[in-house]
Amino acid sequence: MKRIFLSLFLAALVTVIGACTTTIAPGAPGTLQDDLGRSVNIGEVPGRIVSIGASTTEILFALGLGDRIVGCDKYSDYPPETAKMPKVDAFSSPATITEIIVGWEPDIVFALWYSVPDWVTSLENHGVPVFLIAPKGVHDILSSIELLGKATRTEERSTELTVGMQKRIKAVTDATAGSSRPKVFYEIDGTDPTKPWTAGPGSFVDDLIRLAGGENVAGTGPSEGFQMTVEAILDSDPDVVLLGDVLWGTTPESVAVRPGWSKIKAVKDGHVYGVNSDMASRAGPRIVEALEEFARLIHPELFK
Repeated sequence: MKRIFLSLFLAALVTVIGACTTTIAPGAPGTLQDDLGRSVNIGEVPGRIVSIGASTTEILFALGLGDRIVGCDKYSDYPPETAKMPKVDAFSSPATITEIIVGWEPDIVFALWYSVPDWVTSLENHGVPVFLIAPKGVHDILSSIELLGKATRTEERSTELTVGMQKRIKAVTDATAGSSRPKVFYEIDGTDPTKPWTAGPGSFVDDLIRLAGGENVAGTGPSEGFQMTVEAILDSDPDVVLLGDVLWGTTPESVAVRPGWSKIKAVKDGHVYGVNSDMASRAGPRIVEALEEFARLIHPELFK
C-alpha cells in the first residue's frame, strides 16, 4: 500500500540531468508565497538546501542546484548523484525528522507536500524555513518549477526549462488533436489482479493520458488512486493497458494469463506495455518524457 501512494504523490528532467551547476543570481529572494499560500521568508540566496520529495529533488537538480543539496528524503533516487546524499525518512516521527534535518544546518527546506505536516511546523519553530510546492496537474508542475527558480534565484534556468517542457507538451497535444481517443487502463499495483490499483481523476497519470490523446477508463473513479474490479475493467474494455508496476515484476505476459483478462481488447491485440512509473508519477521535469512515452504507446500511428 505504501509504495502505491508514494508512487502517486511523491514519488519523478527534460533529458538526462548532468552534474553541471547553474549560476545563482545575486541578491536575496525575500518573502515568497509557496503553493499552499504560506508566506516564507527565504532570506539570503540559499546555499544549503534540504529536499523532501523525489519530485522536488529532481527539480532542484534540473535547476543546477544539486551541489547545494545537503540532504534529501529516502525516496529521492534520481539523478544517480542522490545515492551519496544523507537521507531522512519523511514518514518518521516529527521529532526524528526535525532532529536530523536541523543537524544538516540547512538554509531552507523545499518539499512537495499537499498539507502542512507537524514536522514542517517543528522545523520552522527551530528557525528553518520550509517552502512547499503542491502541483495538481502537468501544467502546475511548470508553475512549481518556476516558483522554485524564483526562490533560488535561478529564474533564467527555470524559464529555459519550462519553456522547453511546454514546447514538448504542445508537440504531443498538437499531434493528437482530432484523433480518436483510445481507452486506457493504467495499473499502479496488480498484486491483487481481481482489483488492481489504478490512477483516477486528479492524478498526474490521468492528466498524462488525456494530454497524450487517450481516455482514462478510471477517469470517473472515486479518487486519485483506487482499486478497480476486474469486472469493471472488462466492462470498460480498454484498447491499451499501461503497467506502472512493471518495475515490481508485472509483465504483459503475466497480465495475459490472469483470469478473464484475455477477453480485454488490449490483451487480445497485444497492446499491454510496461512504463516508467517514476516519470509518470513524479511532479518533476521528467513528466514530459512520460507524456511522450504515453503518446507513443497510445497513438503509435502518430509517433513513429
